[in-house]
Amino acid sequence: MGMRVFGAGVLLVCLVGLPLVAVAEEVEGREAGQDQDQAQGQDQGHGGEQKAEQEEGREQDPGQEATQEAEQEAASGPDPTSIPEAPGPVPAAATVSPAAAPVVVAPPALAPFTFRFANGATLKVYGKLELVTYYDTTTPAISDWLAYAQPSNTYDGGEDSFSMSVRASPVGVHLHVPDLVGTWDLDSRVEVDFSGGFVTGGSSAYSPLLRLKQAWVSMSGKHVSILAGQHFAVFAPLFPDTANWIALGTSGNPWIRLPQIRLTLDWAPVKVEVSVNRPMGSNEVLTDSVNDHISDGEQSNVPFLMGRVGVHQPLGLVTLGAGVSGVYGREKVRRVFDPATGEIKRKSNGEYLKDPGTGTTALDRTLDVWMAAVDLKLTSRYFDLMGEFFIGDNLNSFFAGVLQGVSLFYTPPRGLLKGRMDARVIRTMGGWVQAIGRPIPELSLGVGFGVDDPRNGDLNPATAGPVRTRNTTVHGNVGYKLGGAWLIGAEVSWTRTNWRTSVAPQDLSNSNIRAVVKTSWAF
Repeated sequence: MGMRVFGAGVLLVCLVGLPLVAVAEEVEGREAGQDQDQAQGQDQGHGGEQKAEQEEGREQDPGQEATQEAEQEAASGPDPTSIPEAPGPVPAAATVSPAAAPVVVAPPALAPFTFRFANGATLKVYGKLELVTYYDTTTPAISDWLAYAQPSNTYDGGEDSFSMSVRASPVGVHLHVPDLVGTWDLDSRVEVDFSGGFVTGGSSAYSPLLRLKQAWVSMSGKHVSILAGQHFAVFAPLFPDTANWIALGTSGNPWIRLPQIRLTLDWAPVKVEVSVNRPMGSNEVLTDSVNDHISDGEQSNVPFLMGRVGVHQPLGLVTLGAGVSGVYGREKVRRVFDPATGEIKRKSNGEYLKDPGTGTTALDRTLDVWMAAVDLKLTSRYFDLMGEFFIGDNLNSFFAGVLQGVSLFYTPPRGLLKGRMDARVIRTMGGWVQAIGRPIPELSLGVGFGVDDPRNGDLNPATAGPVRTRNTTVHGNVGYKLGGAWLIGAEVSWTRTNWRTSVAPQDLSNSNIRAVVKTSWAF
């Protein structure tokens, strides 16, 4: 209960105090906004993974080790305020020798695939072409995700596997328009990759479908930014540098991208962010690939409310980034079941049935979703140390709880009493830490650890079958950049998944070792 109050407190302070502070701060910012130094120092396009966000830990898209220089340029574009003005006319002299040719100062060179327009606007096309080759000692769940190791008594839990993938290669465009309204800049980004699933048939392995990653527009003033669209959630913003495709999402690193409206106040060294997000309830696996599924989260009629207070402060040779963040939402859990057997009824596409029929009964419960998190990052020229810790309830929408959020508990009929069903949230906690060394600019060496530990008493294998009680990952990697844009890397990771069954002494826990060789070119 104490941590729930802490998480709600963070959101309450942000949501109640921010609008008033934003108005006062922006009025003050406009009066001081004519300062040329400030004009050159303001962030361009908050929410676009610009340099300021990267210094606080948003270096890359989850699970992709994106080249940070390309992402910085994609987020901000060249600074139009840095273009020198042409020199004024030369004063007349009594005796004039042959006039010197006028000095023409060329604008700064643009980054590759960047286009400049007459009003100072820039359009940056960016992306990354990535091939990942991996060998596993088992066949893990959602193979290229490496979500967790399958139970040891299953075929996949004992059969090794080898595969290759290019579907995590992103392509995007970023538009920056300076001073669109007064001193307010406009930024917009659209980014896709090929991780939207696969077509059916024999060609599915090499025919991945497009997935929308980001689609947003923002207006940024001196201290205030407003963003609308699909972007990363503001909580727990760091990502480990790993070849794991979901960036340890099931081993201690919760994250998500959602449609949202976000307000940011940035007065260095402090940044405050609050957002209203589309709710989700990832409690179903569907075969319906056409419709925009309305889940338990949407039917609660409560959006996900998120907030973060962060600080970014240079400390001599080391730069400190830290923050506290929180999430609150709700899910309306409605399940139709057979009171005689406890069987949950579903539609043909996997969606839970909501309308009871003859011989069935409906369970109707509204459950909380909440999380409190802390993040810390220390950066220097040769060494980085970073990590996060979180605690909360019903967090499978953010990959946490090892993809488990709600448990159903069935009580069989007894005498005149009919069978009953109850729904409970799964409480979980976890985190991750990583150290990265860079003895030379082109070479990086990393080692990290992450764990997600749902509370065992909240899991019910009698209803759900084998349940995951803990997921742990340890990894080490090396990467080398050729020419600044071409990365060659390798990683070895060990993942241990603990399982619990309704048959008491049976232990289905299993481990997977993954060896990865990857290459990527960022532009």
